[in-house]
Amino acid sequence: MVSRRKLPPLNPLLTFEVAARCVSFTRAAEELCVTQGAISRQVKALEEHLGVQLFEREHNGLRLTPGAEAFAATLTSALDRINRATDHFLATRNHSTLIVRSYSTLLTRWLVPRLTSFFAKYPQIEVRLVANPDPVNFERDTCDVGIVYSPRMEGVEKHFLFSDALAPVCSPTMIDEWDLKSPRDLLDVPALVLNARQADWTDWLAMVGLGGQPLLRKMFFDDLSIVYECTLQGQGVAMGQIPYLQRELAEGKLICPFEPILRRGAGYYLVYPKQRLEFEKVRVFSDWLLTQCAAPAMPAVQT
Repeated sequence: MVSRRKLPPLNPLLTFEVAARCVSFTRAAEELCVTQGAISRQVKALEEHLGVQLFEREHNGLRLTPGAEAFAATLTSALDRINRATDHFLATRNHSTLIVRSYSTLLTRWLVPRLTSFFAKYPQIEVRLVANPDPVNFERDTCDVGIVYSPRMEGVEKHFLFSDALAPVCSPTMIDEWDLKSPRDLLDVPALVLNARQADWTDWLAMVGLGGQPLLRKMFFDDLSIVYECTLQGQGVAMGQIPYLQRELAEGKLICPFEPILRRGAGYYLVYPKQRLEFEKVRVFSDWLLTQCAAPAMPAVQT
């Protein structure tokens, strides 16, 4: 552990970071709401403490010395991390609020329908959902847990929830309209393709013996929710993630015209930093979600 006595005085250190970022004592003074003279005195105090020169004056302003430039960049990074940690602490200080981050379609189609039973069992815990397609980063993002696809992450708990279970889905009207009698007929109908997962169609066709056969009428989308809405409206056939569509399939709004389901070892996981286990809200949510999934043994995840 670094001894506090080895740290430079904090006020001059913070002042230097702002002055270095602004490369101007005037703008630093405006940001910190002090006088330019106060900035100059704090920087001078830090230079005397360190025994090095931090700025060089030029005819058109200031310039950081080479060593000071690297020092300032490290300070900015460290202060940014402190700021993010503070934001996360303030956002999660109420132990009754659990922040869950995942993909919008997974949250709305898979998690939200299950939350009623969680609220019934744990009424004291509020669940806040954050939809974001980017990989979760617990050092950067304000959330308690994430639900992600095949995570490649170190230092986190990973609990398997469900695997890919993919099959073509369409509205009942598509069967008669396009005379769908065999998987080969899918090559000629409008295929609704998610840009991020184009291999789903390729892999399913290969599984049913149509590898290398092109889909002749493809429509591409960036949002899976839009893909499913277009499917419900009878605009084409989608490669559906079956766990997302259980309600529509049960109600007959969508059907799987052909039986084979593509199952992969890849799938979705609940993840959170190991130290979050100290929070009861994380432990009970994890236990509840795994019970909901009746999860089998976790498949191997490469990290």
